[in-house]
Amino acid sequence: MPQSRTRSFDTRLFLGVVALCILVSNLALFYAKRDGLPYRDFKIFYSGARILQAYPGTELYNLDLQARVQTELLHIKTEEALPYNHPPFELLLFLPLAGLSYSPAFYLWIAISFACGIAGAKLMGRELPRLREGWWLPCALVVCLFPFFMVILEGQDSALALLLLVAAWVSMRRGADARGGFWLGLALFKFQVILPLAFILAFRRTKLLKGFSVSAALLGLISLIMIRPAGLISYIYLLTGMARASSEGVSLKFGMDPRLIPNLRGLMYGIVSGGEGALSHSWAAGVIVAVGLISLAALVWAIRLVMPAHADSVEGFDLAFSLAVIVSLLLSFHILAHDLVLLALPFAIVVDRMIATRVARNARFAGSVILISIFYVYEVYLFLFAWSMVYWLAAALIALAILVSNERAGGEEAPADFS
Repeated sequence: MPQSRTRSFDTRLFLGVVALCILVSNLALFYAKRDGLPYRDFKIFYSGARILQAYPGTELYNLDLQARVQTELLHIKTEEALPYNHPPFELLLFLPLAGLSYSPAFYLWIAISFACGIAGAKLMGRELPRLREGWWLPCALVVCLFPFFMVILEGQDSALALLLLVAAWVSMRRGADARGGFWLGLALFKFQVILPLAFILAFRRTKLLKGFSVSAALLGLISLIMIRPAGLISYIYLLTGMARASSEGVSLKFGMDPRLIPNLRGLMYGIVSGGEGALSHSWAAGVIVAVGLISLAALVWAIRLVMPAHADSVEGFDLAFSLAVIVSLLLSFHILAHDLVLLALPFAIVVDRMIATRVARNARFAGSVILISIFYVYEVYLFLFAWSMVYWLAAALIALAILVSNERAGGEEAPADFS
């Protein structure tokens, strides 16, 4: 009689089935929402590019003009318009799309964003040896993230930021710090995340500031040419007005809700307000002070952890970069769910270490699996969004930062031991 064979659990097959289920459900949801294109975030880029084509650049941040252009182009109500609050240079990417009607421009940008996500995944897979064993795994780590689905659903720009972030990491990983800083500087359309990230990383790789300064100066000059000094001044007024309004509660004028911000500021606001949509002026000021002090402490903590004794260890640099990205997202003044797609890089680095052959299946391993899994379940975000509690995602980021810091402090020379 032939002996029965014990079948081993195929982890990669299981993950592949899970990834396929996530993709199918996301595609079905995208198809169900296909009629709501005028209400997606993409309209701020499209209308901003149209304004640059038809009006002087100094009028770009005129909110009344933005609302009028959006209502005329998309036939939406004035209160459904959203302000364009990104740096002016980013609109250079959208000027060619402004020559198309809205729907074709939206779908073309979706294709570009998807290509950016796949390219970023391929770059990560090329650098991380254990992820290379499963060619589809790096792609799944990106496209199955619910923040990536939000990028696709809303027509946002965060997939491009992810690609530039990965390019910076690859360059710095190979010792080309100045080139890495240049790539990082090109992502300054997410300046609220990129500035603290560059500041933290500069304590480990000072040469990145050379490339970062070049790209930042280039983008600043382009912006100055596009909208003139008067336009830049109006942009500063817009940002300060948005910061002030969103610190005290939900701002319909700027389309901002601090309860939907998954960072330290959102978490502190949500806890102090009890999830309510408004704070008194004194309480709002207290939250800002508390967030400032906590952010300063977190910044010092992160800087100390990215300055280890083993400065030339590739494994150590990967963990330092991962920690810096997570902390920068927490420190940012304003982010939304789609910006969390930048977590794909820290997740890939952590997963690459976790699937090593000698990995320890202990509490830290289980905690990492649970925390990372949260960001691949879209239903988690839908629940938090429905109850205006997206800020609790910041708690998961804090826990993940602590786990990565423990791994970082535990030694860089043992990449296979996640214990």
